Amino acid sequence: MIAGLPSSGKSTYIGALWYNLCNSNDNMLMCAGELPANIELLEKLGDLWQKVQKIERSSTEQNIVDNVLINLKVKNTEQEVSLSVPDFWGEKFYNIIDQNNTDEIVAWCKDADSLFYMVYDVTTGLFYDDGDKIEKTLEGNKDVPSIDAKMMSPAAINIMVLKYLFSHRKFRRLVLALTRWDNVTDNGKNPVNPEEWLKRTSPALYNFVRHNYPDVLIIGLSAQGCDYEKDNWDRDDFLDKTEKGVRAFVNDTNGISYDLSMPLNYLIQ
Repeated sequence: MIAGLPSSGKSTYIGALWYNLCNSNDNMLMCAGELPANIELLEKLGDLWQKVQKIERSSTEQNIVDNVLINLKVKNTEQEVSLSVPDFWGEKFYNIIDQNNTDEIVAWCKDADSLFYMVYDVTTGLFYDDGDKIEKTLEGNKDVPSIDAKMMSPAAINIMVLKYLFSHRKFRRLVLALTRWDNVTDNGKNPVNPEEWLKRTSPALYNFVRHNYPDVLIIGLSAQGCDYEKDNWDRDDFLDKTEKGVRAFVNDTNGISYDLSMPLNYLIQ
């Protein structure tokens, strides 16, 4: 199961993955398996990615997506795996923070074998604790104030979501993908150890994940290959890299890889 909050990069990764699976990228350990019943969205995402166009909710012309399914196959062994992306836009995961109905999320966890969790912003900060205001509220009505996600740091929000997911499923494997990794590595020119980076940048998130899943695979992921809004890339160069399968990349402790299926292969080992 792939999960993550809005803007964590799921749609771009799926577009990049689908294009490379279907276009015989020699760098990939996996290829496309049996086609799912509905590939319209996948084709749209793959086309946008191939054209170096930003993938946004409005650009897909589909406002409601319950579940995206991709079937993959390991080239060498013919082993098959189904990749599920429930709550494609990530909005329902905010129900965990808002303490709303989460029955659907619990069902997704029960159906999943492993978890591929994507996160962009791991900024740390103080938990919201306005002591005087809370004390006066409690004195007035004895009700505990509800959690306001807007007042929480991104790291704290992701820890809450992961804690909830972990409480409802002991996933066999876990991959934590730090997205927009092109911003950290100058479009992949200067690899950075993602585990060490997370340990420095967001120690609470790192320790929480490592404590619950000691064998977690922490990767840096750039599905776009660059930040489209910056001027440190050339469009013709990126179109050429797209054709050669060396545009989007994964950064692990061993360096840069252009195999977007590598973390998925880890999940089934």
